[in-house]
Amino acid sequence: MPQPSCNLLNGTQEIGPLRVTENCKKKGAQELLCQFGTALDVWNVSQLPLHWTPKEISCDSGLGCQDTMVLIESGSQVSMVLSKGCTEAKDQEPRVTEHRMGPGLSVLSYTYVCRHKDFCNNLVTTAPLWTPQPPAEPGSLRCPVCLSMEGCPEGTTEEMCPKGTTHCYNGLLRLRGGGIFSNLRVQGCMPQPSCNLLNGTQEIGPLRVTENCNTKDFLTCHRGNSLQKQENLTQVPIGWTISNTSDVRGGPGVSGDAAAHRCRSHIDPGVEQRLQRCWGSKFPEDLQSTQPLLGCSWPPMPTSAPQTCAMVPAAAASC
Repeated sequence: MPQPSCNLLNGTQEIGPLRVTENCKKKGAQELLCQFGTALDVWNVSQLPLHWTPKEISCDSGLGCQDTMVLIESGSQVSMVLSKGCTEAKDQEPRVTEHRMGPGLSVLSYTYVCRHKDFCNNLVTTAPLWTPQPPAEPGSLRCPVCLSMEGCPEGTTEEMCPKGTTHCYNGLLRLRGGGIFSNLRVQGCMPQPSCNLLNGTQEIGPLRVTENCNTKDFLTCHRGNSLQKQENLTQVPIGWTISNTSDVRGGPGVSGDAAAHRCRSHIDPGVEQRLQRCWGSKFPEDLQSTQPLLGCSWPPMPTSAPQTCAMVPAAAASC
């Protein structure tokens, strides 16, 4: 460093969804070592219980260690949300909460905060939350069943719901905090018509959870990114295959057209300004190659710039 300071990012504390804190103090006697890690994925019920090997982190003085785990079950699928690390929260004994128990969709959580020793947040398995259940007696209702961070496609396979369920649930959970920043699409069977999967719970440990069951408020977008550097990119088209999708939320007060415009391909701002002069402000929402860019007039690159460093569109569904 050119000067003695603890200001590596010049005061920046947020970079997009990323929150950054900095500490240049040496480890003191009151600082804890905690298990650290996050996970969010979907498994088949037959794969449980799950096990994992966490990393470790040194926490600032006064902070404790925390474990937070959420299991959401729909049919034969289970989604696990896991957050381990440092926390300002006060100590709390291990707590298992049944937010919703079947028939149909079920949601359980485990939370724990401790300071009595290093690595006291030692949860390394789903076993404390998971007990295999006997097969449920089938009812007469059939519903789409899906748990996915990528979006549930149209025509999702319907499954026979267990006895006691009367309605099909279709919602989006927004998960934020504790190192988690994701959306989870949920479809399954419920015993009553409601958009209250967690029975009013909005915080689970450091995790903030919001729920939306208005399908007009969220869209399924293509998702991906690509960056290529080579010669003749302004003359030779490059294509790509889009295999992933992601749900996005239009939000209150956003019209259908405006919400749809959020599901679009984004490129480098400097390139986009040139494209707007080329064919107006409209940008293709289903861009799958650089072909639409080839008809534009591109200014010559500075002679000092390498020919392989021409500005290249980074095609991505940034929602």
